Amino acid sequence: SVSAYSIVSTGVPQKGTTKRLDSLYGRPMYSATYREPGKAYLCHVAEANSCSSTRYYELNVSTTSLTIARQATLSCADTLHRWMASICADKNGDIALGYSVSSSAKYPSIYVRDVIAGTESEVKAGTGYQKTYTRWGDYSMMDIDAADDETFWYTNEYYAVSGTNWQTWIAHFKI
Repeated sequence: SVSAYSIVSTGVPQKGTTKRLDSLYGRPMYSATYREPGKAYLCHVAEANSCSSTRYYELNVSTTSLTIARQATLSCADTLHRWMASICADKNGDIALGYSVSSSAKYPSIYVRDVIAGTESEVKAGTGYQKTYTRWGDYSMMDIDAADDETFWYTNEYYAVSGTNWQTWIAHFKI
């Protein structure tokens, strides 16, 4: 069983506008990833302190059972909304989570997190907001480089200028 959480449906605020973004609350984000031997990772949006926040799971997978090894909803104590996430692990068991971050005082931006250490880093600051649409992204993806099984690659969207033409940012890093 999973620990209790709430579903978010109020939308994500953006700096510079009252237009809220769809958090796609309650839906799994990106596809679940599986790693040998017997680990799977997935995430979705939940609510934390009245904010949209990413919730993630590390699962132990066997032929006879599925159990939760780790689960958490990211804190929203700083009032930043964290959504549109994807998750992956490297050969060392390090887990990386990437997501969008926004608030009424912050343009939608791109962040990554070392799940085990709990450290968060902004990889691309947004400098504009989405003007017309409420749907955000569907394009967040975290993956591991097959060449070394330690380099994470992450893609997500942001706005360089307020409007309807979003940009794609690609980041790579190791934990």
